Amino acid sequence: MRTPFRNTQRPHNRYYRTQKVCLIAVSTLAFFIAAVTVFELPIILSDYYVEKQPIDGTHNLPSFPADASAGGNDDVTAAAVAVAVAVPTENNNTLPGRPYPAHLFIDKKLIRDADAHGKVFDFVIAGFPKCGTTTMIENLGHVAPVPGADVCTPVHNSVYYAYVNWPVKFATAAESKPLRGMKCPMFIDGDWLLEWSAHLPRTGVIVGIRHPVLWFQSFYNMQANFNIEKPLLPVYRYNATCSGGGSCRSGCPNNWLFCTSRARFHVALARLGKTPMGDAERSLLAPNDFDGGLSVQSMNIRNPVFLYESSQIGDDVLWEDLADFLSYAGEIPHNKFVGSHGPQRSEEMIKKVEARKIDICEPTYDNFRKELMPYAWQMSRWICDYFVPSGDVRVTEGFCSIVRDYENDPCGRLVHVGNGTYVLNNSLTDR
Repeated sequence: MRTPFRNTQRPHNRYYRTQKVCLIAVSTLAFFIAAVTVFELPIILSDYYVEKQPIDGTHNLPSFPADASAGGNDDVTAAAVAVAVAVPTENNNTLPGRPYPAHLFIDKKLIRDADAHGKVFDFVIAGFPKCGTTTMIENLGHVAPVPGADVCTPVHNSVYYAYVNWPVKFATAAESKPLRGMKCPMFIDGDWLLEWSAHLPRTGVIVGIRHPVLWFQSFYNMQANFNIEKPLLPVYRYNATCSGGGSCRSGCPNNWLFCTSRARFHVALARLGKTPMGDAERSLLAPNDFDGGLSVQSMNIRNPVFLYESSQIGDDVLWEDLADFLSYAGEIPHNKFVGSHGPQRSEEMIKKVEARKIDICEPTYDNFRKELMPYAWQMSRWICDYFVPSGDVRVTEGFCSIVRDYENDPCGRLVHVGNGTYVLNNSLTDR
């Protein structure tokens, strides 16, 4: 009897189905690679600290079954958590005198105003990247068990890590590290801080800023240093905005890590809601940008803010003021300085890296700086005329003297002619 046609074709069909699946997989991979190449999607994860998730395998906090048995030495197990939430003992994961606050959670979530009767989480370094945040967290690591890299996790998870995971990894029984904190420079962008304001409004928000021109040069050169095989876009391409829709990251289109819009530190700070934001101050909040001026919306963040300028990070008085802001009675050692220097490379590779970097003060970038300097001028006024006097922002002496100088081109080639407009200095001979 003749075999039905459909039966003879089954193996053949499976073969083509397999081919089709493989083709889809390859096409997807090719699309991803193209997206990374063309749109500069970030694929380097080494800049972020990857923390073990709580024991239930989700991003929520774990349950605490009392009869669970312990697992491996490196695993966060139910038994380990049970110890952590009990009265502190010599084997407790938490540091002496500060046990894990399990009573502040309902259904694995912090209650609202969980720190009403005392601080639960002392600080969050919320921004801005390339403004000394890594040096800041490394030195605060003397008094808090924290990783030196970015940890960008929900507030509920962050408390769990700070009380259960990190004391084991970043402190010893002989060390006194009573504070709890973390670093995520992305928090200042978007709506990350809303949940901190809702659940832990007493957590101090630490923010560093830098002259926008110097910030852009630093960020560009960092990318030139780390992504050596990846072509960088021309500098002038980075003035693109998210006004056309599409994927946007920290104010930058195409999920870029940086752009001129991300240098608008004052706009991000204004969204914290520390000032009334009347018409006069809104005129200083990038009023000509599609998301500036009248479009800036307050999030009414209740957390107090400690604001510093990156050049102050080596000053003793800054660390004294920060200790007072954090209600820390001792002295915070500040003997560490951490920069983004990239991996060890051969002399030939170092030359390639240096060739990719820019000197933003070169005449070829004069027009580009003309686009950044209005933000610097606005920032120098809004921060010191409105933000600092708000009553919920702490700065160190000399801060506004530094920030007021933002209105000057750090390259000395542009001059201010009024209302944030800059032109090339007529006396220059290399115009």
